[in-house]
Amino acid sequence: MIDAATRRPIPGAWVTWRPPPPELVARLLPQAEAGDPGITDAEGRFVLERLPSDLSLAESLYAVAPGYGFARGGAGLSADLVLALPAACGLEVLLDPAPPPGSAKPPVRIRLEPAGEAPALARLVAGLAPWGRDRTSYRLGHLPPGRYRVRVDPQVAGERVYPVELRAGVTAQVRVARAPRVELGGSFIRLPESAEGSGLAAIDVETLTRYEVEVGPEGTFKAELPQARYALVLLDGRSERLIPGRFEPAGDLQLEPPPEGAGVQLELREGRGPLVSSELGLVRLDLPFGDLVALEPKGEAGIHVAQAPPGRYALFLGPSLVAELSLPRRAGAEPLRVARSEVLFEFPLPPGLRPEEEIRGTLSLVPELLESKRPDLAPRLVGSGIPFVVSSERPLIRLPLGATGRYRVAGLSDIGRCSGTFELRPGARVKLELEPR
Repeated sequence: MIDAATRRPIPGAWVTWRPPPPELVARLLPQAEAGDPGITDAEGRFVLERLPSDLSLAESLYAVAPGYGFARGGAGLSADLVLALPAACGLEVLLDPAPPPGSAKPPVRIRLEPAGEAPALARLVAGLAPWGRDRTSYRLGHLPPGRYRVRVDPQVAGERVYPVELRAGVTAQVRVARAPRVELGGSFIRLPESAEGSGLAAIDVETLTRYEVEVGPEGTFKAELPQARYALVLLDGRSERLIPGRFEPAGDLQLEPPPEGAGVQLELREGRGPLVSSELGLVRLDLPFGDLVALEPKGEAGIHVAQAPPGRYALFLGPSLVAELSLPRRAGAEPLRVARSEVLFEFPLPPGLRPEEEIRGTLSLVPELLESKRPDLAPRLVGSGIPFVVSSERPLIRLPLGATGRYRVAGLSDIGRCSGTFELRPGARVKLELEPR
């Protein structure tokens, strides 16, 4: 372990194979002594033992020392690894005005990212989200010098980005204007029996930010939200139903339950036989913030039933889009036929990847249909990507595909993000590319 400027050894540095939480660094580093696990001696040398057996390519070493910024080692591990630590910078994010008392958790999420193309730095700061115990400010130390962007949770001030340049030995301050917050409260005039123990989702119609609010057994609810216009959705088990109208937090809201709609029945077939699945759902397409309706199998004949208002819907089987259809369907309509297949994605493996090294991540397919007609749902589909593991022996990722068409592919892996829009068909093989940082 050496000083990046003087090239001299650094005693008392802490080396670990995952980014250590800032609070743990502040508590343990001042008390660390040579001989402790991962602590460097007078010559800057360290030894790590009992490394996890599944240590992968992206989980290289991280290091920090008093007065120095974090550093991340290169990809892969070697027997003789030299890490150079830069002089430390600090960052303080101040909330103005301060949040009201009474919250046990910090009310803000701050995300820090490098302003330029710096892949190693981006991977480093991704694990160092600046949470703070003081609800009026958030502090993060041991940052490497450079230009950053501070992104503030839209629950606080909308999608706000603040540029900041960090210089060695200096703590920079960023002051965030906190959005006014008001109380959303009230009750349902009545709740269906099926909605017992349900919740309420408030969706900001401008930013599409989603807040989930608990509904009490008597149908009452209360939450503090930013001042905005909201669409309200009743969360009822596996289904979500839109409450007609737009609402602003003001006074005591008295809500009518959303209409349940008429009972619909779909017959689904796969190949020569009936399809029976509990993972089927309908997504409303002809209304913004429309309903999500779970289909329940009825018997073994491929019949599925749901309560769904008339409209245009997309039929999903798990994460896979199956078809677009209108409800109700005419009497005697032909059964819907589901043709399930898969699409192959070739992940860009870095050169020199050893056979035993693995790269992990998640990958999701967002149909262009959903992206254009239900933009509020697209981020949720991206956030629930399908996990994958690739290696030099298994470079392909297999994802289920129903309906053909254009899809946005969004992935997050140990070594970077990937995205793109592709025309996907069953059996297609697509080569992914990592995004430059």
